[in-house]
Amino acid sequence: MDNEATVPTRALLPVLVSDSAADTGASADHSSATTLIDGGATRWEVVAPKDLSLSLTEPQVPSRNGWVKAAVADLPPETRVVRWKVSVS
Repeated sequence: MDNEATVPTRALLPVLVSDSAADTGASADHSSATTLIDGGATRWEVVAPKDLSLSLTEPQVPSRNGWVKAAVADLPPETRVVRWKVSVS
């Protein structure tokens, strides 16, 4: 990669925003995204690189389990790896 031009890169994670019966209370805040459904929560947190800013983007698209939006963050230059931590409660 030494001779390659730096290409802007993004991290993208599909987040369930509706199970087709009800909205999931999905949100994105700084380096994490959360879905609330049936009294439980699923949280995705970016652990590396630090200081990413995730946001949920349009459009909302259909999936097998309902509707999803993309949680997207622009990566710092030269970054090609993102590490996530997922927690379910």
